[in-house]
Amino acid sequence: MVRGLCRSTAWGVEELGAQHGVSKSLAFLRPSLASLVSSRRWSDASVQVELEKDESSSGAQKVHNDIWEVLGKGQLPSRQRFHAMLQQCSTPDDLDVAFMTTERLRVIRAARRQMSNFGPGTSLLLMRACIRAGDLERAMTVLYRFNVWGLTPSLEAAHELLVHVARKGDLKMVQKVLRIMAKNGIYPVPETASIITRAFTGNFPAAMKIAVEFEVNGVPLYPKTIDRCMMTSASYGNAQHVMELQKVREKRGVPASIKSGLALAQAHLLLGNVEQAANLIESFNMDRKKLDHAIEKMVKRWPAYLQHYAAQGSTTQASLLELEKNLSALVEQLRSRNLEININVREDFATGKVTVDDEGEREEQEELEAESDDESEEENEVNREQEHKEKKKAIEDTLW
Repeated sequence: MVRGLCRSTAWGVEELGAQHGVSKSLAFLRPSLASLVSSRRWSDASVQVELEKDESSSGAQKVHNDIWEVLGKGQLPSRQRFHAMLQQCSTPDDLDVAFMTTERLRVIRAARRQMSNFGPGTSLLLMRACIRAGDLERAMTVLYRFNVWGLTPSLEAAHELLVHVARKGDLKMVQKVLRIMAKNGIYPVPETASIITRAFTGNFPAAMKIAVEFEVNGVPLYPKTIDRCMMTSASYGNAQHVMELQKVREKRGVPASIKSGLALAQAHLLLGNVEQAANLIESFNMDRKKLDHAIEKMVKRWPAYLQHYAAQGSTTQASLLELEKNLSALVEQLRSRNLEININVREDFATGKVTVDDEGEREEQEELEAESDDESEEENEVNREQEHKEKKKAIEDTLW
């Protein structure tokens, strides 16, 4: 039986045994690996066909040929060469060869009794290759816990895919990726929610839906993520969402920030609670420059955004007229508390620039981040830990 199996493929067990010093018996191999070893698609002819499919990406093709030349000698290519191949994959044909090469390497490692999977770094590189090739369905298979390629699903690879689909505004695909993550033991963390809400630029309903789902399912949001969602909700004129997020903040004992406070003040203005809005703004004891800038944005830019969203049915012109009255009352209240406000609401109302494209949203977000003088030490610590993990994985992610 073993002899027949060896004759049916150029990479039979007998050849592997001669080259790697292992037994001819298949007892130590898993059934799936045995079938891979005996598959005819590993024949030299089929490999040559696969390699000749794509002539467009010469760099990736050259690395493919080099790797298969090494494999043809019964040796294993270096980790650097294999990773270089994955980094240069950019077409569907490149991707076919990358997956086939990864699967064959797993078989050879199994023949050497190295049954462990590849490290998470390999999954990340293969995920990026899938995204460059535009094959999202295959990208999701990289997250499968049980696969024939010997890949280790990782949170980093999942984040890579989530950012890509979120930037396209595809909420259904984001939810599909999250379900695949849960089924394969890749559980979201606060950073996952932060990544998604940042990527959903200009798509408030999607960002809010994701944020609410994370909180409901016990994944706490970063304070900055809550701030971002509160500011976005206020920009869309949704006072209810702002209040709900404020309750989340209070329930978790997260200290208020200037950004969340201004968003809450905007919500009170939408609800007609002018005095509460004035109390909030006064409580932050901002210097004159920051106060002027905050009120200027509240009078000029915020109503301009609401006017833009009014055309989309997110708010109404009637509410904008009421908001102008409330802003005038707010400025008068602040002036009565000895706060100098140099702005004319009637002349400056809704005169700001609206940037709703991706680049404009990123500029707006960068400005909002730059305004904050209360950097979150928690998130900085998480970023440092993430950098440490990446460096550690780069050292430990050895293929063989």
